[in-house]
Amino acid sequence: MAARHSASTRRESSTARRVVQVGLGLLAAVLVIGVVVAGLSRAGVGGFCVDAADVTVAAEPDILAHVETLADEAGGCHAYEVSAVSSADMAARVAARQTLPDIWVPDSAIRLAQLSQDVQIPFETVLNSIASTPVIIASRGPGPDMPTWTSALSTPGLAMGDPVRSGIADAPILAATSEVESMRSTSEALAASMAVLAQGRAGRADVPPT
Repeated sequence: MAARHSASTRRESSTARRVVQVGLGLLAAVLVIGVVVAGLSRAGVGGFCVDAADVTVAAEPDILAHVETLADEAGGCHAYEVSAVSSADMAARVAARQTLPDIWVPDSAIRLAQLSQDVQIPFETVLNSIASTPVIIASRGPGPDMPTWTSALSTPGLAMGDPVRSGIADAPILAATSEVESMRSTSEALAASMAVLAQGRAGRADVPPT
């Protein structure tokens, strides 16, 4: 009787160990699957999106279409809501303590630096400039002599965008300012050019040139 009882006890003990081992194996498999699914959900791979996050994006009007295209093509579990907001409007929002977007895409790094300096609020730069655009002057036929940007700004009939609302239109003014700093021009010449430019804008409609 003692031998049979001992053998039965060993069989029960062995069965219990197998049950525990199978249970631990199933638990480990469930944990691994949970980690994988959570990772796929965060990455938005294979349609796994448990908690989709809404992200508001403000982009300069001139580059709105490009930012919208990038938002449509972006992967991951995010829904991007893109709207056109100029640098001037963004500065007004910050000054008025209004709700700000999650991401702001200005058309120039200078705009970010200017706004940060004006409102005394540092911004976290997610990505530095990814493109550059040359600033040129186009003319019908032979144009006047323009050895510097300072002289270019005083060209009669010069049409350009609003430098307050457009980083592209602000570029020639920044270039002329740097010419003064490098002594290629004088502050008096720059002031005279800016006066001519302001007079030209005052006599033109508010619709910016294309």
